[in-house]
Amino acid sequence: MWLMSKLPFRLMLGAGHLLGSIVGKFDTKNNRLILRNLELCYPKQSLAWRKALALRCWQAHAMAGFETAMGWWGSPKKLQKLLTVEGAHHLEQAVQSEHGVMLITAHFTCLELLGTMLALLTPYSSTAKHLRNPVADYEINRVRCRHLLTTLFPENIKRVHKRLRMGETITFLLDQDYGRKGSVFAPFYNVATATTMAMSRIAKTTQSQVIPMFFVRNKDNKGYTLKFMPALDNYPSDDPVADATRFNALVEEVARDYPEQYGWTYKRFNTRPEGEPKVYD
Repeated sequence: MWLMSKLPFRLMLGAGHLLGSIVGKFDTKNNRLILRNLELCYPKQSLAWRKALALRCWQAHAMAGFETAMGWWGSPKKLQKLLTVEGAHHLEQAVQSEHGVMLITAHFTCLELLGTMLALLTPYSSTAKHLRNPVADYEINRVRCRHLLTTLFPENIKRVHKRLRMGETITFLLDQDYGRKGSVFAPFYNVATATTMAMSRIAKTTQSQVIPMFFVRNKDNKGYTLKFMPALDNYPSDDPVADATRFNALVEEVARDYPEQYGWTYKRFNTRPEGEPKVYD
């Protein structure tokens, strides 16, 4: 991957596009999972339309491998030339306040590159889950920490609260299925989706500002856009379902604009409301 990071930008994306085009033609478990997610979220579209989008998803995921290498070992100066920032003043205002800043985002394919790009703008820490392979977990965390202050794992929840109370900035990826405990069901693409309440709880106890942040590859494949939205007002509210719905709607808005870049290889709808059948085999 270090060698991959030294390739010219256009060559990297071109190689990723080609690799994804090849892998996406096989009838694999992951390909079937992508198609199932697309069926749930785009039920009115034809199977041919969903298959075409699934292939573009594979192309985006393969390009993400090269983008990960670029994010971990690429030159920050070269990366900055590829970056367009929208709404930077929302981040600046929040960072200059006395409160902690929670940057909330979702699993889009060029996520690992986001870590490096964000570090060009502000110091920050990131929450993350451990990988099953301890060697990979150690190495990936070590490389990530070249650009961020520290990684905060689930067992570090007290440190998350402490750092936010000290006015630090921390990123959160909350579009995952954490099971029934600590979650509510809120719509995502009109599908009842288990959505964690952790964001609301942490924001309330630390009095942090919550800023939605999304990072995507531009549609012309010539660069990237990092968009900061205004800090959520009246958040958290007294209604956890309304808070979860609000977050899911933000993610869905970006996913509809860049559907091939969203993380459809994940069983996002695995936990179902009581009485509903499973949606995955």
